[in-house]
Amino acid sequence: MRSTFLLAALLVVLQALPASAHTELDTTVPAADSEVLDPPSEVVLDFTAALLPDSEPAVRVIDPNGDDLVAAPPTLEGATVTVPLNLAVTPGPHRVDWAITAADGDDQTGSFTFVFAPPADVATPPGAVVPTESAPTEAVPTESADSATGPADPTPSPAEATDPGPAPEASEPTATPSAVPGDPEAASTTTRALVVVAAFFAVLGVGAVMLARARRDGSEE
Repeated sequence: MRSTFLLAALLVVLQALPASAHTELDTTVPAADSEVLDPPSEVVLDFTAALLPDSEPAVRVIDPNGDDLVAAPPTLEGATVTVPLNLAVTPGPHRVDWAITAADGDDQTGSFTFVFAPPADVATPPGAVVPTESAPTEAVPTESADSATGPADPTPSPAEATDPGPAPEASEPTATPSAVPGDPEAASTTTRALVVVAAFFAVLGVGAVMLARARRDGSEE
């Protein structure tokens, strides 16, 4: 009777051991089914028992676009699996898929979700005027033409004083002025011109006479 009781107790203990040794997911960061305002930089999975040492857990974090945000392979420390992420940029539900190997060699998988919900912009009340920022403009003082040019300076600058300015254009040669009555020099010049002209005509007359005589003598012979 006693042996039968001990055997029954042993069977109960043996049946209870596998159940207590079964490794399960305990907590996560972000928490399952939670909403986060800031995009998480990593996902942390804590299990109820240490996982198989040197095993390679697998974790995927899928955003609403179907992209995997995992930035590097996960690390395992006892019962904790940590995986770094690229920062989430798309609001909405993100699904975490995981696969681990328990210390007894049992492979397990699972998944959970969290929602990335960044704060929405504050809505503008109806009828409110939204101020618009514009680049500041500098006031440009307007000046009249006289004030812009300033008062005339009567004192010439050194450059103006030394600059002789453009040379005057050469005038065309003018005819020799006629003799002015009463001018002795002009009168003598006119007299010499008349003498020269008279001598020229005299020479022409003498030449004509001599030519005529020569023709006449030639005809008589």
